[in-house]
Amino acid sequence: MQNQDEPQSPSLSPTLQQFFDLDWVKDPYAKPEILFLQHENSVNNGDAPFSQGRVRHTTEVHVAFPVGRMEPDDEGGSYTAMRQTWEELGIDLAEKHYICIGQLDEREITTSLLMILSPFAFPQVAPSAPPADPVPTTQLHWTPLGSLISPNSKPQWSSATVDTASWLC
Repeated sequence: MQNQDEPQSPSLSPTLQQFFDLDWVKDPYAKPEILFLQHENSVNNGDAPFSQGRVRHTTEVHVAFPVGRMEPDDEGGSYTAMRQTWEELGIDLAEKHYICIGQLDEREITTSLLMILSPFAFPQVAPSAPPADPVPTTQLHWTPLGSLISPNSKPQWSSATVDTASWLC
């Protein structure tokens, strides 16, 4: 008998529906998490515009997701996301432990000419996966999604009823 927590085949990932039917996912104590990266960059502020030659050595910390430019050999945005995640984190999103569930809305980066941010979502669909191997200047932070929502805030979701039949006439 096959364990319900494992994909049907060692080489296949579960479908999204199969994933949500797994016991470890439905466990009441299971908490979804999102992976943030912390990049540390040493900055010499004397090089910054309007610094008037004053030099202050500080460390800036940036929290982000894997990011990079599409290269000519990339087959598309999803491939670029997978390549960048492998290069930055050592996480192979093509493995059975992950599935691509789609692309989020693209955003224009206003600080860079003709740059478009194309985010993709890859949930981990196995209870464990090979460990990440990030570049030395990057730390990984698995953050519970619930910690990103204020418990006191009212939901900003609403529903609307639309009479589509009247639009078709």
